[in-house]
Amino acid sequence: MCAKELSKETIYSLEQQVVVLVCKLEKIFPPGFFNPMQHLIIHLPCEARLGGPVQSRWSYPYERRIQKLRRKVKNRARVEGCIVEAELVEEATNHLSLFFRPEARSVRNKIPRYNDGASTFTSSCNLEIFKYPGRCMSPRGVHELSTEECEAAFLYILTNMLEMDELFKKFDKEQWMSRSIAKPDQLRDLRLNGWKNSRGRHGPNFFDWLKEEYWTSNEYKDKRRAAQASRVKPKDVAPNRGGSRPWGETQQLLEYKFGHDKAGTLNTYAIMKSGFKKVDNTGRSAPIPSQRAQNRLDNYNARTQLAENLKELDAQALYFMEGGLVHGRVPIADGVVDKETLIATAKS
Repeated sequence: MCAKELSKETIYSLEQQVVVLVCKLEKIFPPGFFNPMQHLIIHLPCEARLGGPVQSRWSYPYERRIQKLRRKVKNRARVEGCIVEAELVEEATNHLSLFFRPEARSVRNKIPRYNDGASTFTSSCNLEIFKYPGRCMSPRGVHELSTEECEAAFLYILTNMLEMDELFKKFDKEQWMSRSIAKPDQLRDLRLNGWKNSRGRHGPNFFDWLKEEYWTSNEYKDKRRAAQASRVKPKDVAPNRGGSRPWGETQQLLEYKFGHDKAGTLNTYAIMKSGFKKVDNTGRSAPIPSQRAQNRLDNYNARTQLAENLKELDAQALYFMEGGLVHGRVPIADGVVDKETLIATAKS
């Protein structure tokens, strides 16, 4: 009956069926259930047959319009005048808004739904989630997040980033082991805590999985090759990696603290390229743990063969620059090596 076009055969069929339908309802529901609204459906097919489609005679649009006009009435004694005055102001406003500048807010250029009144800014980040301005909406306070709260907040941010959708789909496909379709709560638990099997073993959560996904990606491998290639480059083009001091800054600090003789190429290169230090309880140096450390040691050995680096490494400078390293040991990647061993290897 609400269609744009009505068929007479359909309307006649509805008139005959609606009577039987109401009789069946009376057998199911008690008499108190029925009121004029349930009885009204008997007359709707006849009304549609005589008057045409029902939506043309609905009063809902007019009722909504009247409600909007009633809000504009400020003087109850002059209802019509208030409505006319408000309508004139609204029409004039809509017409004048066509001539406003594009950045001016108007009926045709409304404020975004989630705008909290923050000042606009230009973000240098390419991620869509960090391009929206915002400001603090509650009183200031200090709250230290626990590990669970921090991971939950981090996961919420990542979930709302379009750039992470493909990674989430890949993680869910690899880690969800059940045959049934995962529900939203199950996916959230899977991403936070990983998959739990019957033996109590946990699979990686999304954060651990994402780290492993990055370490095996081509992007990281390309950066790794560039870092390895930089070890054999001259000092003026060797980039700074690993969060250490730049070459020039390290050499200037050595020269200021110990003098020009102590700011040699080998000392500067050793301090710049050193990483974390591991020493056991007895104070002895740990062995070289990886091929990466061995490559650095070989690189130092090659540096000692240069004519300007025939002098030994200065233990006092290394001790000061590395923040208290055991006297006489040189930092190599994730371990430390005795100075005598390094010098003997270099001069052999």
